[in-house]
This record gives sequence, structure tokens and C-alpha cells, in this order.
Amino acid sequence: MKYNNRYYGDIYLHNDKLEYPCVDNQHMVIYPKYHNYTYNKDFPYRLKDRWNRFLGFWCRLIIHMFGFPATRLMYGLKIIGKENIKKYYQLNGNRKAMISTCNHTVATDFMMVSMTRHKIPTVPMWQEGAESKKGMMFRRTLGLVVPKDDLKGITYSYLEMREVLKEDKWLHIYPEAASWPLYPCLREFHKGAFTLAFDFNLPILPMGVRFREPKGLYHLIKKSACATISVGEPLLINKSLDRTSAIEDLKNRTFDATLHLLGIKNKEENQKVRNEIYNINR
Repeated sequence: MKYNNRYYGDIYLHNDKLEYPCVDNQHMVIYPKYHNYTYNKDFPYRLKDRWNRFLGFWCRLIIHMFGFPATRLMYGLKIIGKENIKKYYQLNGNRKAMISTCNHTVATDFMMVSMTRHKIPTVPMWQEGAESKKGMMFRRTLGLVVPKDDLKGITYSYLEMREVLKEDKWLHIYPEAASWPLYPCLREFHKGAFTLAFDFNLPILPMGVRFREPKGLYHLIKKSACATISVGEPLLINKSLDRTSAIEDLKNRTFDATLHLLGIKNKEENQKVRNEIYNINR
């Protein structure tokens, strides 16, 4: 990738020549289909049998031992705001269940998210990844398949997300759905994470991956961007609102909080960069 040192205000544009899809939730990397699944009530949206749990343990251990250090070195990764994780648990009555969100901007950003807690969460993943040749590895490591167009399958996968929270585990959701490499802006959020937060009376923990210009030794040895992941203040549900309004309100506040973590002042600036730099009009 050609190195391009440009800024739009405080927003670092590693490469303003990258072309992104016209649809916000369209994937940029399409994996060839390897598995052919039927998404019904009997499909294992999470792999919970002993054999796959055993293999998953070793996959996660390898990521801890090698993936985390490699990601930190590759991106010169900085982690900011870890104290907000403690605040989250204080707000939710010290329950172990957690819902976090983040912009989805590189394939390895789940490792950046995991490194904030030194623990790998359950992450809903689209069926294209699950059906690829590496799909079983993804499923054993992260966990939860979400069909793209099968409404019944989507319902079953959503019920499985609820089970994760009932089990007092960490559920990390990318509200943008698709990954757009090195994209410095924020795309429209889907409401699933915020519906779960309302139903389980849990705060949202917003995170944001922001890219930085390589400097010092990194400027000499690498041409890709460096990265910072920031953990924001946990956001509570506004219980004075009805269910629909509360979910929408929490979604909007999480969007605004994530913009700030990315160094973007407001929605207007976010849209201006999308329009003027990447020619994405909404």
C-alpha cells in the first residue's frame, strides 16, 4: 500500500485513494465459499461441544502468545482508557456480562479489542467468514455466526447472543457490521447491540480504533499506519424513555462517543470527510 501522509483537520488519512463500497454494510474482502450451511434451529451458531471447545482453547492460547505481541508490534499499538473497564463493572453491579462496541477497520482489530482486557470475547461474525475455508478457526476462536439474509437464522443467532449474556460473558459487537480497512470515519450503526443492552439492563462500553502516522523507527521500517485503541466511558440506558426511543438514544450516544474516540468532532465532520475525501454520499 502506498504511503500517503495526509490529514483532514485532526483526522489522519493513511491513504485517501482507497475505494470503499457504496453500501455501508458491504464487505470489502469476500472469502470464497467452502462450507455450505443450513441456518435452522439445529445449526450450532456457537460451537459448544467438547471437541471444539478444546480446539478453541488452543486457538485462543496461540493468539494470546503470538497474535497479541505481533499485533502490538505491527501497529505500534497504544491502548488508552482501560480504567473505563473498571467503571463499566461498577455501573452494572459488578456482573461479569459486558457488551462492548467498536468501529470495524482491520481484520485483526478483534485482537486490539481483546488486548484491552487480555481476554477474547464472543464476537458475532457474518456468514461469509463462517463459510470460508478458515471459517471453523474463526468460529472456534470468536464464536457466533450471523446469517446475512436468512431471517429465521438471524433470529436464532440473536437468541444465541442473549445466551452469551445470560452466561455472564463478554459480547463484543461491531455495529457497522462490515470491515473497511483503514477507514478513518464511522458508518451507520445497526441497533442489535443496543437492543441487547436494553433487554439485559447493561451499559455499552464504546471503543474506537484510530490510525496514526508512523513516526520515528516506524516511519523508517513500515509503510502501513500505526494504531491506537481507546476505551470510552460506559454509557447507560436512559430509563425515562420507552423501549424504542431508549434503544435509538443509546445507539446515537454510542455513535457520538465513538466519533470522539476517533478524533472526529461530530456527525457533520464525519460526513464531510466521507463526502469530500471518499466520495461517499449519504
